[in-house]
Parts: sequence; structure tokens; C-alpha cells
Amino acid sequence: MAALLDALPQGCTVLKLRGTGATSKGAVAIGQALKNKRKFEEKIKVLDISKNKWGNEGVAPFMDFVSHSSCLRTLNIAETGASAEGLPLF
Repeated sequence: MAALLDALPQGCTVLKLRGTGATSKGAVAIGQALKNKRKFEEKIKVLDISKNKWGNEGVAPFMDFVSHSSCLRTLNIAETGASAEGLPLF
């Protein structure tokens, strides 16, 4: 997954993963890859992971990325099955 993120255009500011069909395990891998690629914290302005039935397990790694992002303006986690009670606060 990290290799796929490296292949994204350098100026990538919008990352839409809406309704991918990935499992929550896949979501964890994507979220961790984003976290490990610190260059995205200064670039991605829009992150859409909506319509993926990942629950808190799959969404939580993205919240870690969000908490370190310096320019994220829009986050869409609608219809993911995640709940505020189960996600880490930042």
C-alpha cells in the first residue's frame, strides 16, 4: 500500500477512497501507510473515506493521520460505521 501512495502525484491534495469495498484490515493498512508517509500531512486537503463499512477499527488509523495533518480541511467519514465514542480524540 505504501508503494501505491508513493505513486500518487506529488501535488495530490484530494484523496477519495469512497466506497472502495476494502476490508477494515485493508483500511488499517492504508491509514498506517498515510501516517508513515509524512509528506501527505502537508498536502492532503480533502480526505473522503465515506461509504466503507470499516467501523472504528478501520477508521481509527485515519484519525491518527488527521491529528497530525497541517492542512486537512475536509474529512468525510459518513456511512463508515464508526462512532465518536470508539474513535481516538485529537
